[in-house]
Amino acid sequence: MPAKDAVKWDGPRPRSRVLAALLAAGGKPVSGAALAEDLGISRTALWKHIEALRRDGWPVGGRPHQGYTLDPGAARQLAARRFVPDLLEARRAGARLGHTVHWLAEVGSTNDVARRLAEAGAPEGTMVVADRQVAGRGRLRRAWWSPPGGLWMSLILRPALPPEHLPLLTLAAAAAVAEAVEGLAGRPVQVKWPNDVLVDDRKVAGILLETVSHPHGAEYVVAGIGVNLDVEGEPVPAELAGRLTWLAREAGRRVTRNELAEAILQRLEERYAQLHQEGPGPVLAAWRSRAAWLGEPVRVALPAGEVAGIALDVAPDGSLVVEQAGGRRQRILAGDVQRLRPAGTPPGAGSG
Repeated sequence: MPAKDAVKWDGPRPRSRVLAALLAAGGKPVSGAALAEDLGISRTALWKHIEALRRDGWPVGGRPHQGYTLDPGAARQLAARRFVPDLLEARRAGARLGHTVHWLAEVGSTNDVARRLAEAGAPEGTMVVADRQVAGRGRLRRAWWSPPGGLWMSLILRPALPPEHLPLLTLAAAAAVAEAVEGLAGRPVQVKWPNDVLVDDRKVAGILLETVSHPHGAEYVVAGIGVNLDVEGEPVPAELAGRLTWLAREAGRRVTRNELAEAILQRLEERYAQLHQEGPGPVLAAWRSRAAWLGEPVRVALPAGEVAGIALDVAPDGSLVVEQAGGRRQRILAGDVQRLRPAGTPPGAGSG
């Protein structure tokens, strides 16, 4: 395993808990003695965490007999310049997803790192984020272009779902990412079955879920999420030209990775809980409300050939229902869907 991919899980970082407490104070002094007691650490350990935060750029002030202070504006300024895992952990403290963040400048695949962490016992909600992936992958073993400027993240999930509901995790994740992107871009966002997120038929994000199962369900799931955040200026591979977009262009403003990651985590946690508590119905409804190309002619590439017809719906198990000529309906669990272009449509338009 390359050293740059080598991470281990040793629990939430105490300094993120210190940062969360300072941010919660809203700029008011926090007593060092009270803070150490609340966090269950010694004053010496607290001082070391404060110094670590300062070395990482946090302007933590300190006055005798008053305590430590942190200007809330400092968090916004830091996050505007770079991804700040401590800030995301602090804001997700106590949440189900995103409470522990591993950040790597370069990695083969965040899914591979997350899988190793899961095997080592990392809890649900542990997250891996990279500035760049050199061996990112999408569905059907395709390479995933992951240059600097995107949000490349993977989450460990440990769902308590029956096996027949596990495929719906992909739809839940796609709906959650679409909702987060739309909230930040202020533009309509659609999903292409099963896991591509589109703006004006151009791909802005994708999801890859990988499951390790036991006979009664999933032992764990690694949810890989890639968003083209601000990749303008990067050389786009020829095969992707005209088929993708990025959030910064669609939003017309700067969106930070911290802001985007937090929005995705919030929406995904809501959809994930909904799937556990209410079953497939609400997740399927959320996905259908954003579905691209339903009711339109499509071609689905399968390992043994292809299926062409009208994309009618998604079934309760998450499969795509395609009506072929003659009225025969087929459920497709995995495949590559392309819209059949009307005559005169330029090549590349409408492909995802």
